[in-house]
Amino acid sequence: MPCCYIMVYRTVNNERSDIFAYMRTLDSQKLIVVCNFTEQEKDFALPEIFEGAERVIGNYEETAAFNLLRPYEAYALSITK
Repeated sequence: MPCCYIMVYRTVNNERSDIFAYMRTLDSQKLIVVCNFTEQEKDFALPEIFEGAERVIGNYEETAAFNLLRPYEAYALSITK
């Protein structure tokens, strides 16, 4: 996935210290990585552009909902638009 190493990097929701999220883009390919650094569940407003995105990887077997992160959950989503 070339987007992982040659894409433009941009933080998302950087006013929060409990969740780290960033987006990478290359042409029409977009990747978002979201990490919850706490032991509590946290809400996260996933950017609309990632509606219908495919889960690439995560540290839980399945991601129940992309807008609610479980304790220490991290995942990456990819979409081409």
